[in-house]
Amino acid sequence: ANFKDDFHFGFFQADDKNDPNLQKFNIPKLPAVQLLFVNPAVTPQQEASGNVQMNSAPFPGPMNYIYLRQWLLEAKNQIKRKDEAKSPGKVTPPPHVTTQKEFEDECKSKGGLCAIAFIPGTSSSSQSMFEDRMERAFEAAKLTSGRPFTWIVVDPIVQKTFAKAFDVLPHNSPTVTVLQPRKGRYATMSGSFDPRELARHCELVLNGKTRTFMIQDVPKIIDGGESEDENDYEPEEPIEEEFDLNDIMGEETEDATLGLTRAEIAELERKKEEEELAEAARVKEEEEKKQQQQKSSGKKKKKKGKKGKKKKEDL
Repeated sequence: ANFKDDFHFGFFQADDKNDPNLQKFNIPKLPAVQLLFVNPAVTPQQEASGNVQMNSAPFPGPMNYIYLRQWLLEAKNQIKRKDEAKSPGKVTPPPHVTTQKEFEDECKSKGGLCAIAFIPGTSSSSQSMFEDRMERAFEAAKLTSGRPFTWIVVDPIVQKTFAKAFDVLPHNSPTVTVLQPRKGRYATMSGSFDPRELARHCELVLNGKTRTFMIQDVPKIIDGGESEDENDYEPEEPIEEEFDLNDIMGEETEDATLGLTRAEIAELERKKEEEELAEAARVKEEEEKKQQQQKSSGKKKKKKGKKGKKKKEDL
């Protein structure tokens, strides 16, 4: 089973049973798996504030793929059912927009913010994958119901010029772009295509807590779609390939941001700034230690000089 769109996976190594991370999550022995999740009672508005405490649940079974897979499936379904229970019932699935008139009717004319779910169609992905992603967009629409959002679905492969205007390319779809038609600004999400992540992105844009970009002219939706280039997109199929991690890590490119979207570049710039601040703090700390050592060394030499002078006077 592939849970990459359902969960974020992280790993940490503990060499000591007294490791604070083990104590924090009450982990008696290793290896172990803990599921961290936001309480379903938390609203997307509260989650967008960033001040939400995570709940945790330990994996109770043996460290076996079959048991772990079943446990994750049950956890996924339980959270989904609770989300559905708290969502208003009068929410319709986002319409699949294929013409300019539909885009104007469903997005521009309704005011507020337009959440465009860019989901590749069945020509570039399997039917089951397409239906799953449509369902995820529907769940996100439910989570943001009652807020000023109108949801639509656009195929970024068939409408590649329209999608590219919002920094949506085959490699970063499916994704969601929140468009402010009247202001001509947008923000494309960089993250997993998870209903809660989609809803959180919408709330961040609404609250002005994420960066938006100017778009002067929104390209028109081409009725019937653009002609597909076979090099634009390759169907998503699982590929098993042997590779050497050292080869990948050793690769160098002239431009590290080549092919990245503005949202991904902004994230790289943020991380780079954090690293530079951390490096500056480290250098400052080292300089302070060096100055402290020099002061201590000077005091010792001064004391030694006084003792030598005293001995000479005694003679």
